[in-house]
Formats: sequence, C-alpha cells, structure tokens
Amino acid sequence: MLVAAVAAMSLAAVTAGTASASTLSARFSPASEFYIKAPTGVTIKKNGGSALSCTMATVIAGPSGTGFFGSNEPNLGLKFNCGISGSLVMRFQGHEYYDTVTGRYWLQVEDFTVNTLGSPWGNYWQESSGLDQWTWVNGSGTTPSTITLNEVRVGHTVGGENITISGSLTATTTSGGLITLVH
Repeated sequence: MLVAAVAAMSLAAVTAGTASASTLSARFSPASEFYIKAPTGVTIKKNGGSALSCTMATVIAGPSGTGFFGSNEPNLGLKFNCGISGSLVMRFQGHEYYDTVTGRYWLQVEDFTVNTLGSPWGNYWQESSGLDQWTWVNGSGTTPSTITLNEVRVGHTVGGENITISGSLTATTTSGGLITLVH
C-alpha cells in the first residue's frame, strides 16, 4: 500500500511538472496594427519606492514577423512622460504567448541590451530576464482588450535598482474595434 501511495505521488509530481510547461505562441486577431492607450496613466517606481505618475501617448503597435513591435515616439520607442521628473523610454518589442494551464495571455517584452535608455533616475538597462510580461485579457463586443501591469519589472538603473511599471492599458484596432489574442 505504501508503494502504491509513493507511486501515485511520483505520478502526480511528473504530471504537475508537465502541466507547468505549457506555453504556446499566440497571435493577434485581426493581424493588423492596433492602438494601446493608458486612459488613467501608469505608475513607475524605482526599487518599490516613491511612485511617479506618468502618462503615455497612444502607442501604434502590431504584428512584426513572429512577434510584435510598438512605438509612440519618433525614435521607435515607447515613452512614458513623468512630468518634471523626466521620462522612461523603452523598446517595445517581443512575442505574445498563452499558458494552457492558467488560460493567461501575455506580451513578453524582450530585453534591450545594446545600450542604456533614459529614465527619471538617469540611464537604465532594459533587462528583466523574462519578467517583463504584460498580461493581456481579451475584450468582447464593444469592451476593449486590456493589458495589466502589476509591478512589472522593465529593467534596472545603472546602479542596479529595479524599475517597475503598474497600470491598466486598453487595446483596440486603429478604427476602434476589437483586437484579441488567440492561440
């Protein structure tokens, strides 16, 4: 009986390990350019400290090869304006994914390690080691899809302090229609 119990626990452990490795590539539907907006702005922090309220101009994004790319400024980056504190600039490109266990979609923003970028705290490295995941929830009908950022790490200052973003964004087609992620 003990052997059967141990065998059952081993099988459960193998099954759980297999289930956790269930990430699929996703894609945009329709596969066209879309807008990302931050109607209430975002919050940017350094090392979890004082929060900066920042705004973001509308991002024009869309599929690019096997991933996505987006920009809201002439230098092909994503810019968050934090008033007199300055701005956070990042490269917004990566891949879209779906987790078959949790049912979660997300945009995985790639690290940008060619050079440093600007932040309210000086230059920073856009390196998150895979932690820069923007959770995507599909909308329906006239309700747009949303992108949720909850202390998402986008990188670290030259001195090693983490920079995170929180906020709720919306995504619509350029004509205001519904865009979703599918797998």
